Amino acid sequence: PEEPPESGGICLFEGPLRELAPELGEIPIKMVAGAIPRPNHAFWTLSALWSGWLWGREAIGPFKAVLRRRRYDWNWHADALKSLFTNLADAIPAQIPFFGLLAEPEPAFLSAALLAGKLAGFDVRGLGMRGEQDAIQIRWEKAAKQRPAKFPLDVNFARKTIQSILAEQGKPMPYIHIHAAAVTACMEKGMLP
Repeated sequence: PEEPPESGGICLFEGPLRELAPELGEIPIKMVAGAIPRPNHAFWTLSALWSGWLWGREAIGPFKAVLRRRRYDWNWHADALKSLFTNLADAIPAQIPFFGLLAEPEPAFLSAALLAGKLAGFDVRGLGMRGEQDAIQIRWEKAAKQRPAKFPLDVNFARKTIQSILAEQGKPMPYIHIHAAAVTACMEKGMLP
């Protein structure tokens, strides 16, 4: 895309981050926003087949694993998101906010995205949710320094966190809201990943 003028502006890039990341070093970035992709077996399989059809058999090389793979579980997706987030983390300076939109949320998708961000060097600074089916807004910030997990996951801490969330709200809550609060609390305590 065209670079914004010196006075600033918004630049939209439609494509894979790995193609944009090498160019980001020269651009003074103030914030990054993007939609977090969902795993989709049909999409990956069709991408591999179309690549082979458009560019020939040689181009399908990197996609062979995609064609053999029949299941895309959340661990696989977390690893794929970690690669994406690592490209971004390598390209932007610390303290630059990264706003991610997670459409069609479900607990495993949210966990995969949060853990991938953490493993890539981002800290969750905010998480916004409305209803169970509404998109989740996540505000990450690149950590100044990557901190490893300090403590193993403590079931009692998770239980107390959930109890305090429910007591604070004073009403029943959707499971995804409780899940999100418990996972982010454990991350803040250094218990995950």
